[in-house]
Amino acid sequence: SQDSMLEQGLTSLGLFLGSGWRVRCDCYDVVSDRETYVFADTARGVAKINFFKIDTGNIPGAVPTCESPNDLDYYSLRDAVWIRCRDQNKDGSYLNVVSASRLSSDIATNIIFTDDDVSSRGYVSTDPSLGDVGYPTDRDSPFLHKIDLSERKVMDDGW
Repeated sequence: SQDSMLEQGLTSLGLFLGSGWRVRCDCYDVVSDRETYVFADTARGVAKINFFKIDTGNIPGAVPTCESPNDLDYYSLRDAVWIRCRDQNKDGSYLNVVSASRLSSDIATNIIFTDDDVSSRGYVSTDPSLGDVGYPTDRDSPFLHKIDLSERKVMDDGW
């Protein structure tokens, strides 16, 4: 029957377990500060950045983030984790920033790469050798965006 075929399909995706539903838990990226924490972006109903202690494996905290985190980048000069989002966060940004030392600190950003409300897949790259500049990408744009990491804004919209 169609119902049993639907159940089989949902079970194979991990969304249906016989008598009830379950929420998938997906992890998209992992990055570390190489001293204290490993950061993992997860989505299981609510998207979060989980902080794992390197020495114990314990999870001392988690910070909510955009609905579709897909890339993390640790920026040591500011002790922050930059999160590249597929969908906009509550402020309309495709990038979130969290403090790597204050486990409950979400830093406000409003970095927008596209004029419409569609998904924006890509990556972000930061490095101390670049100074206070980062470079996010968008798979639908054939160029790099340049962002000011201290001001958290687009400096050059594609080159």
